[in-house]
Amino acid sequence: MEYQHSALALLGKQLEVHLAPETFNSELEGLRTEDVAEVVALLSTLLQSESIKSKKKGLKGELVLKAGLEILEETSKHLSGNKDIISIVCSLLDVYTQDDQATADGPGILVLTSCVQFLHATLPLCPTRVWSYMARCDLLNSDSRAGKLTRLVGQLDLSPDRFDFLLSVIRLFSSLVDSVMHSAIQRKSGNKIVGRQKVSNNVWLGVADKVLARVSLAIAQSAVDVFESSSTWRFPSEIHQTILIQDLIPIMERLVTDTYSIGDPRSPESLSICLQPASDYIIESFLSGSNGSLRFQALLGTWITALRIPDSTLYLSKLSAIRRQVVSTIGFATSLLRVASLLERPSTAFEEYLFKATSVFARLSAVDEEFRQPVMALLGALVVNASKAHDDPPSLLGYLGPLLSRSFLQLLSGLGKPLLQSSEVCATWHFFSIIVQNRQQWMSNCLLTGKTPRDALSRGDNKTTESATTSVLSTAFAKLKAINDLEREEALKVLDFVSSAQNHWPWTIFTMQRDSSYFESLRRFVRELQTSSTTARTDATKAAVEAKMAAYVAEIFAMQLYHQRQMGGAEELAKSLVADLDYFLRDGVEVASYNNSLHNNFTKNFASKYPGVSLDSLKRTALEPRELGEWYYYALDRANTMLDFDPGWHGRRDDGFRNEMGIANANLSLVDAQISLFHAWEFLLLELSSSLPENSNVQKQMLQVAQQCLNANQSTQGPENIFVRIVEDRANLALMLLRRLVGTSPTSQDIKQILGSLFSVINAVQDPFGPESIEYHRTILKTVYVTLRLYGSADKESLHASTSGPKGSSTTLTQTILNLLDTVVAKGFRSLISLVHDSNAAVAPEDFALLTAILQACLSMPAMDQCQTQILNIMASYDAMHAATSLFSWSDKLSTNSDPIYGELSLLFLLELSTLPTLAEQMAADGLLSHLTSANITNYMRKGIISPFSDVVGAQRCYSIWAKGVLPLLLNLLTALGGTVAPEVAYVLNQFPHLLKSSVERFEAPGASRTASRDAPHYVTLLAVSEVHSLALLTKVIGALRVNNNRDIPEVDWDAASLLENVDFWLSTRKLLKERLLPLVPLITGR
Repeated sequence: MEYQHSALALLGKQLEVHLAPETFNSELEGLRTEDVAEVVALLSTLLQSESIKSKKKGLKGELVLKAGLEILEETSKHLSGNKDIISIVCSLLDVYTQDDQATADGPGILVLTSCVQFLHATLPLCPTRVWSYMARCDLLNSDSRAGKLTRLVGQLDLSPDRFDFLLSVIRLFSSLVDSVMHSAIQRKSGNKIVGRQKVSNNVWLGVADKVLARVSLAIAQSAVDVFESSSTWRFPSEIHQTILIQDLIPIMERLVTDTYSIGDPRSPESLSICLQPASDYIIESFLSGSNGSLRFQALLGTWITALRIPDSTLYLSKLSAIRRQVVSTIGFATSLLRVASLLERPSTAFEEYLFKATSVFARLSAVDEEFRQPVMALLGALVVNASKAHDDPPSLLGYLGPLLSRSFLQLLSGLGKPLLQSSEVCATWHFFSIIVQNRQQWMSNCLLTGKTPRDALSRGDNKTTESATTSVLSTAFAKLKAINDLEREEALKVLDFVSSAQNHWPWTIFTMQRDSSYFESLRRFVRELQTSSTTARTDATKAAVEAKMAAYVAEIFAMQLYHQRQMGGAEELAKSLVADLDYFLRDGVEVASYNNSLHNNFTKNFASKYPGVSLDSLKRTALEPRELGEWYYYALDRANTMLDFDPGWHGRRDDGFRNEMGIANANLSLVDAQISLFHAWEFLLLELSSSLPENSNVQKQMLQVAQQCLNANQSTQGPENIFVRIVEDRANLALMLLRRLVGTSPTSQDIKQILGSLFSVINAVQDPFGPESIEYHRTILKTVYVTLRLYGSADKESLHASTSGPKGSSTTLTQTILNLLDTVVAKGFRSLISLVHDSNAAVAPEDFALLTAILQACLSMPAMDQCQTQILNIMASYDAMHAATSLFSWSDKLSTNSDPIYGELSLLFLLELSTLPTLAEQMAADGLLSHLTSANITNYMRKGIISPFSDVVGAQRCYSIWAKGVLPLLLNLLTALGGTVAPEVAYVLNQFPHLLKSSVERFEAPGASRTASRDAPHYVTLLAVSEVHSLALLTKVIGALRVNNNRDIPEVDWDAASLLENVDFWLSTRKLLKERLLPLVPLITGR
């Protein structure tokens, strides 16, 4: 009988009949078990071949899947009911998993192998079907049962058929894990517009994250079990075990790295959230002290086996498999260490195992050059973790031993010779930097001197002297001498090593001084650098690398200056550097490379193109080291795998989102490099100012940089998470530089420019006294105060020209000061008073003191006495004087630790205002003295316990209020209003008889008083002297006024004659006076 038929459809029907032969009346002979395995294997091969052909043709999206889906459709054409070939193969897998023949060597295991391979081939075509089946497949663990994979392959002797089955399962697991990250964005975005009209059908719709999480966890459990058991199995040959491990380890590593390499793994928006349970299971399995030993032994076994790697390349496939196995296991161990560091999870036991195996790693790096970079990465991560976990970390050299460590370092010191591969050279220098940065004392000593500890003890050995000349540090110096001839990436790593060496091991400075010829090369390199903005137009990565290199050079210069300054010989070096700072002066402060429009548009367009996916979820974490350039900030490599399905990702002319992400990464790497440059330039400039405090060029550069810092802070440059710290650092740098310039002679024009910039910076702060910005605002206010002080030290000729010369210059300065009094002092003081009643506010007494200091500095500026009316209007507009009076009256309620400090601060503010007669008159007219004398704290001050030596904090503070605030304030009012206010002033003084009496008694000569104890010590304090000085002036003036008006002006009951006698006594006994002088700063204002 002949008739047309589809061979694929017939094979599909035959498989269905094989599952239930009693249901069908077939004229054809049924398939045997061996035939079933071959048919399923044939279908798998067809699907895989079509997929390979589609990719070779360069097809994308649905076109890649089209041929494979047609095969599945054709094979399912004659199946009954709603069945298709996928459901038939899944049923076959279920049946043969339950069948006892699958546990014995026979054709049943072949069917299982073919079915697993079919699922593997079907996964790209119908991922939802495969994942849904794996969620209920008996091979894997579930909440209710244990998986049968171990029972199927868990025999001591692993036959070739069972090995093929196990390898097929492992490769299916690998593809399943890969598909989770490949599909992450597809699953979140859903169906989307690919072109203007064509809509892409998303094959991943319908797969729940819970299913992915459950299956991934089961895969992780199976992978750990297989890896742990593999060391006890007998394989058909050694190469079979190698092939298994090389495919198994990457599964566990990808689960770990995919979870923790991008985004916030704990966030529900994370693209890898469904992999987290699996990842945490693997981390716990290997890093826990109780479970990790046996699993580490399996890792160690693969490394020891690799030491016997054949020298011959005759069996190239075997050699490649061994290499891949070793590289993958070392990489997996490195990832575990990095994850432990990222999560701040203890990994002491795992680290101890690795330290004990360091000799194996050292030998592996000598066995094959392909092992060196993975070994260095592993040892680097091990050293970093040990440094974080231990105050005295284990010694890498101690575990290696003297002979092996010397050979290991000699091998690495070759720096990739003879091939000189750039990646290996850079990795080696990076490893050296890690060693010197992480307290590996003996290994660092070997790198920096070329001597092992044993060599250092045998000083007379000629070989020791020879080795010292070939140390890694001397090699670095030799390379820096020709820095322009090095590749930029290698030069960056060498500079990092040299900078790290001198930062962490200061004694290397002496070595550098003996061979300082490289210094000229570094100076020439910095002089020839172009502005970053110019270089970035054509190559942003190059600009970033150069900025980072310049940062390291600045650190090297600064450390040289610091140590030479300690030895008293930095002046010559500092003078030679002053002329080489153009690059730093141009690019060292501003960090202006951030491209706002690029990042805003990229974020907006990306969110529009891929709804439900945030760019934040593609940010790199600190898990893996990152290099400057197109791969720096966003994980472009992982984004490429997730978005490869979308033509818009690549663009028609490679101008799609992938290109934009690369540009954004390069721009952010440049910004990061410039931030590093700023901190290094800050360090260098401060060292220059310390080394050359009188140098006019350095002083000009300090003023220029301070001005740049303030100008840069006037506007928002980018997102807060990047720039909030640099803004604060720039403000601190401006403050430090201006502090160091106090006492110099800057021009008044420079000072006015800085004051103008400060005013703009203050206006740019949205909520100056908010918890997030108050520290920054305090820094700016301190800078205002220092700048005002600096104006007082400006050169006299320039100062005279600014005040009496051109009228516009003087007017501008006066207006700036008035603006500061308005915006900063009056407004700020009123805001502080309203916030001081809020217990959750971040304001502190120092804020009031800072505003008072600024007020004092402003009022001492030239021509302020001519602006009293404007100042009065400013203070009146904010009701500042009344607010200060209210604060004084509330000070007993606002005390902290029973210290009414706000009473003193409010009076000090009023005291500064009262130095202006017009304001003093207004205070008197407003009844200031009446308000002060009626306050609760004033009643407390009338008690006899008020003393600077009191054990009660409140009593000490009240005395400070009396001596620093009340008396000088009364004196200013009396000076301004004379006899008009004299009766009131005398009345106020007489309200404090105890204070008047005690002020005289404190100056009594020792033993003069009959009532006082002879053992009671007598001390003389500056504040007490100030107190009697103020009282003497007050009583003298009041006494003079009473001559003409003794009826209205009462006499002040103060014994001036006795005080005069006591003062004469103290002045006649200078030695005793010197012994009895006592500072009160720690007692009164030091809290």
